[in-house]
Amino acid sequence: MVRFSIYVKAETENVETLFFNPDEYVWNIMVKCANCKEVYDNWQTLCKSVTKPLRVGRGYVHYSSKCKFCKMENSIIIMEDSMKPYDGNRNDFQPIATFECRGIELIGIRPGGGWIVTTKRNNSTFTDINLDEDYVEYNEEGVLSILDFECQVRRS
Repeated sequence: MVRFSIYVKAETENVETLFFNPDEYVWNIMVKCANCKEVYDNWQTLCKSVTKPLRVGRGYVHYSSKCKFCKMENSIIIMEDSMKPYDGNRNDFQPIATFECRGIELIGIRPGGGWIVTTKRNNSTFTDINLDEDYVEYNEEGVLSILDFECQVRRS
C-alpha cells in the first residue's frame, strides 16, 4: 500500500479559498500498474461517494481495475478526512487530498470542473468552476482570478 497526495498551486487574485464538495467531486487521474509499470491508456475517474466491493477479499474501494497486461488487481481508496481547501492567501503547493493505492500508482491529475471559490471581501461564492483553463470573473468586488493552476502528485 502506497499513499499519494494531490498538491495544487495557483496564482490567485481576491480568492479566499478554493475547494470542492469532497463527496461529489469527480477525480480525473492518470495511473500506471505498480507491478509491470504499464500506463493506462485513458484518464480514470473516481468519486468518494461511489464505492465498489473489492474483487478479491473483503472491503470497499473508490476505484478498482485489473491490469490488462499482468492481470494484477489494483485499487484506490480516497483517505477519509484528507480533503482540504486551497488557501488563496498562499502561493505555494498545498495538499488537498490523499489516496491509498494498492497495486497502482498515480502519475497525473486533471482538475476539471466542480470547484467552488469564495472571495476575500464579502465571501461571495462562485460554483462549478472548471480549472482546466484559467478562470477570470468580474463582480462588485473587482477582479476574481485563478491563473496558472498546477496539480502535482507526490508520494506520501
